[in-house]
Amino acid sequence: MHTQAEQWIEFVSDSLKLKDIRMAQVMDQGGRNVNGSISKYFPKSKWIAVDISDGPGVDVVADSSTYIHPGCDVVTCTEVFEHTPKADQIIRCAYDSLVLGGSYIVTTAGLNRPAHGQHGAPRPAPGEYYMNINPYWLMAKFEEAGFYRIIMDVRDDPSDVRVWATK
Repeated sequence: MHTQAEQWIEFVSDSLKLKDIRMAQVMDQGGRNVNGSISKYFPKSKWIAVDISDGPGVDVVADSSTYIHPGCDVVTCTEVFEHTPKADQIIRCAYDSLVLGGSYIVTTAGLNRPAHGQHGAPRPAPGEYYMNINPYWLMAKFEEAGFYRIIMDVRDDPSDVRVWATK
């Protein structure tokens, strides 16, 4: 994860005062630790990392496009959407996992980010999915899922789309 994506997670976590909330339930979709974990921004929370493949930091091996963990106060998904054609399904599962008033925190590659591999490689591996995310498409998917307050931050350097949405 790059610095700007991590800064978004820290900003939202600080805004929600999550460092002070004891035992909030946080689920990280695509939570395999590739180049750093965001769990440090939720130190008192009950943390569960879900990923399609086992690896460092993974608690549950499952596809986030079908996995629902009811009762989450926060769901995070960082740098995943550009690597799957199922981003809209992942958003719906996040919504279904959240309690009323819960927050979904997302970072993803924007329209001008160079293609990169799923596990930190500089290029996608042969056959690996990659698609830059259009922020207008992403906003529509959040609205379709039922999120009512959607804050979207679109950046150029690096090309990022960052979202904080409330159920």
